[in-house]
Amino acid sequence: QRRTITAPNGETIRPPPSISVPPPSEPPHLQFSPRGNIPIQHRQGPFYGHNPNLKLPPDLFLLGCIFVVVELDRFLEESIPNWQEQIENHGGEVEKQYCSRVTHVLCETQRHGVVMQALRDCKRCVTLYWLSDVLRRKQVLPPWTALHLPTMYLDTTPASKHLISLSGFVNSERNRIKHMIKYIGATFTSYMSKHNTLLIAAKAEGSKYVHAKKWATPVVNVQWLTDVMLGHFSALNQLEHIKYQQFPNPPSFNFEPNLVPSLMHAWKMPINISQESYERVKRSPSPVLGPKKPKKLKVKEEDEFMEDQNQSMTHRILFSLFTDVNDLNAIVRDLGGSLAHSHKDCTHLVMPYLGRTNKLLHCICSGAYILPESWLRDSHSANKFLDPVNYSLDTKDFNSEYKCDFNQTLLTRNRNKLFEGKFFYITPSVFPSKTVLTELIESCGGSVEKHRRTLSQIEITNLNSPYSYIILTHANDLHLIYDVLRNKKDKIRTVCNVELIYSAILKQTFEVEPYAVQVCEMRR
Repeated sequence: QRRTITAPNGETIRPPPSISVPPPSEPPHLQFSPRGNIPIQHRQGPFYGHNPNLKLPPDLFLLGCIFVVVELDRFLEESIPNWQEQIENHGGEVEKQYCSRVTHVLCETQRHGVVMQALRDCKRCVTLYWLSDVLRRKQVLPPWTALHLPTMYLDTTPASKHLISLSGFVNSERNRIKHMIKYIGATFTSYMSKHNTLLIAAKAEGSKYVHAKKWATPVVNVQWLTDVMLGHFSALNQLEHIKYQQFPNPPSFNFEPNLVPSLMHAWKMPINISQESYERVKRSPSPVLGPKKPKKLKVKEEDEFMEDQNQSMTHRILFSLFTDVNDLNAIVRDLGGSLAHSHKDCTHLVMPYLGRTNKLLHCICSGAYILPESWLRDSHSANKFLDPVNYSLDTKDFNSEYKCDFNQTLLTRNRNKLFEGKFFYITPSVFPSKTVLTELIESCGGSVEKHRRTLSQIEITNLNSPYSYIILTHANDLHLIYDVLRNKKDKIRTVCNVELIYSAILKQTFEVEPYAVQVCEMRR
């Protein structure tokens, strides 16, 4: 029995007919389907990817698609590794500049000059989200979610007054909605409080939903967010509209094409491919079309780690900022050392250059050696671990960027007691996470409390011992500590951003004032 496949909007979709394989002696040909076959679409409407009568194999699903990239150069490789290679391996092409051949413009906003010209030329303008999704599905489809389309907002933030929380969304769904919230200028909170102005829910149930109803906080579905993102401003004043009070399972991320006619117009014409183009690409060598390389057998890391622990307790090496450590791992084992599981059990941290990573900060606190790659290479040549005292990383750029003296920091004693006698409360939206900050604070002897002290308790604590109680916060959480920020009696700064922790560890001094949050930073 065939398994039912559903599209992102929950509709049942039909797979394309199987591709007939021609005899080896014959050149491959484009396959054509009779008109009776229904093309795969994510919604009803005259929008197309490729000509629905063409049947392309998955390894050539981008055939006929010619891309140009604007605005996204610095994010593209990070978001989709080897993006150009992936496009070309699947039959697509990439142009360096916009020209008439281009069929797709990868962009972020509609306000870029190239994008505006491309829309006038009826080109398909899409985002990295669209490219990522079609690469995963191996099929060119019209945009089916608002994140697939370049945003219309550049300087405007229509929902800047909203403090939004989410309920019922998980994993990639949740992450995408958080990006949509950012695009409309609203503030996201992972928690639900009386200060929140809106709850976006996947279902009409759950703890947040119950509290929202109790506090008379409006609740809407993701359709509301989609409409606002696509410029339907009237939705901002129609929170109770029945359209936004329906909660289908799974949640619908679809949009109405008539909200963005200029962006969808190009999708009314299908992409056609010539037989010549098809045969040319099929003749070209491609990693995707070639036989798969046999997978290397993976050695169990757990067994390696147990063996390493038995070999050495004096040289437990940890790496940071390397892209490939296989060669270095082998050197450590050849020298009789072991690989540290984390910063908690390492004796030596090896880095290609000095960078402010969590591993570095923890090793500063623990007193582990912090060394360049050359120490390990030279040790390998000498067939023994050399004295680390003779090796150090270049600190010039690092010291300049973070306003510290790294070598002097390493000479400071009792670095694991920097926060001794100090108490911290961390609000939910901090970055990096509360867990990461808590671990750093505790590694320096500080304490993190789960619940915030009252205003009077904070005043008494800091009166007896100035700067012994600190609140670490983020701009999204300022409403939670409004009373502390507005307190004119307390002359001692109590609320700071997370840079306080990083700076204190790097400089081995506890300077609160430069990182104190001012009342003017409150959202108005």
